[in-house]
Amino acid sequence: MSHGIKNCHRNLQTNGLKTSLSCNDTVELAYYSSETQTARKDICCFCAALHAEINANLKQQYKTVLPICHDCVAAGKTAVCQRPIKKYKY
Repeated sequence: MSHGIKNCHRNLQTNGLKTSLSCNDTVELAYYSSETQTARKDICCFCAALHAEINANLKQQYKTVLPICHDCVAAGKTAVCQRPIKKYKY
């Protein structure tokens, strides 16, 4: 087992993530909200590439925006966004 796979497996156990996921699933939101030191907040929500970024424009529209890498953006994928920010009219 490679070092990366060992760390991934340890994160799954520590963070209590589902193990029945497929390669077509995105990284779960629970991973990013984990307070453990092993959870990285900069992994792409699609391919788990390191140093992914959160789209600043989307972050102004949604409370939750997951990081996405440049390769996934180039492939036509869009960041996972949840919980739209409500704009109240006074």
